[in-house]
Amino acid sequence: MNDQLTLCATCGLLCRACSVYLASTEDPEWLARLAVRNGVSVEEEHCLGCRSTDRSYHCESCHFSECAREKGYLFCSACSESPCPELKAWRDRMPHRIEVFEALRRIAEAGWSTWYQEAVEDFSCNRCGTLNSAYALACRNCGAEPSCGFVERHWDAITQYSSREKEQASR
Repeated sequence: MNDQLTLCATCGLLCRACSVYLASTEDPEWLARLAVRNGVSVEEEHCLGCRSTDRSYHCESCHFSECAREKGYLFCSACSESPCPELKAWRDRMPHRIEVFEALRRIAEAGWSTWYQEAVEDFSCNRCGTLNSAYALACRNCGAEPSCGFVERHWDAITQYSSREKEQASR
């Protein structure tokens, strides 16, 4: 399978902009903190992309990946039922999923390879080019705020979500 395709989730997320993927490939200490926060082992948290054979517990049980595979689709956008009720509900639960419908439309019209390049650019810092996660308010390399175009567009939703997460963790 194409290495870039391995990093394109069936649902329209870019795996390279995922905190778990970035921690798995670049920062073992960050991965360990994520595993503790999520109450799983480092091995269960570790992920090399939604289409890889090394997927986190989040991605291993993905309904969308299984559904698309059963129907013979690479992406949910190929399905006549897309966006299905499950995808709609899932999208609305976390800010990093805000643009999956737009991503799926772009994949359908321009192809996944074009979308992939555009998504990498969208999650890259305008100052230094470092790829950041959807939850990195500041660039993890140079500290520029916002860290990327995606974060700039969704700053309020991301900061509200992060505040709720911190509050729940402190209880």
